[in-house]
Amino acid sequence: MILTNKNSIWAGPAYTYLTAYIEQNEGVPLLSIQDGQNIDESNIGIDLTGITEDRAVAGCNGDSDGYGDGECYPAGSSHRNGKQWKAEQVFFQDNEGMYYKNDWHLIEAYFKLNSIVDGIGVADGIIKYRYDDHLIIDHDDIMMRTGKHPNMKFNQFMIAPWIGDGSPVDQTMWVDDLTVADYDVLSGTDDNTFTNSVDRFLQQNHPNPFNPTTKTSYYVPNPNVVTLKVYDLFGNVVQTLVNKCQANNNYSIMLNSKDLASDIYYYKLQIGNKTFGTKKMIVIH
Repeated sequence: MILTNKNSIWAGPAYTYLTAYIEQNEGVPLLSIQDGQNIDESNIGIDLTGITEDRAVAGCNGDSDGYGDGECYPAGSSHRNGKQWKAEQVFFQDNEGMYYKNDWHLIEAYFKLNSIVDGIGVADGIIKYRYDDHLIIDHDDIMMRTGKHPNMKFNQFMIAPWIGDGSPVDQTMWVDDLTVADYDVLSGTDDNTFTNSVDRFLQQNHPNPFNPTTKTSYYVPNPNVVTLKVYDLFGNVVQTLVNKCQANNNYSIMLNSKDLASDIYYYKLQIGNKTFGTKKMIVIH
């Protein structure tokens, strides 16, 4: 959860001037926002877009960016809201394979607040979510604030698991190598680029598309067990290219399409029990 300077350091994250969320729901990654404290309670269900900047953008006061009105529901004498953008499939799955939820995965999320021009909010906010180097949520036309909050900035980060009351199983979440920053850590710039953090470990195969062979390279930072496997679109392993202990070094390997049908595939590099990159390749016969 990411909060802004418009709320105190002790603010609860569920009812603020803006909270951005990095979540998964039943294995589906999602990014979402709520701005319940901006709701115009006298105009619930009325679209105030283009009428006033004194309104909520995540629900209750209309659709500010073309992604729908969002959720709006009563909470005592007032209302709460929420708006979310989901990935198109389950990426944290129960079965072993490319999307196994008990493996380590590299998750990258990026939020950039939309612009305020002449006192009016412009729907040019950016949200991105990358799963093992695969960009699965990507929008650059989001509204997160109106002209009422021209000086709003993200400045608070909170990480916590959440599950509804009465869960039948224990909930466990592991986090490692966490980085939080106010710029693009991976490229060292503060522009809009959402760079590929794992390009330094796993390279894109070339040529791509290919038939019958293509080449990829990868880097092992420390001696460890290395696996490089090819998966189909359903997450099934169709080829194992590397499965052995390797020293710190750069490596190259040839991929052969002989046993693969014309289709899209992914190949994933794992070093130890962590994923260091996933790339897409296309086989054409």
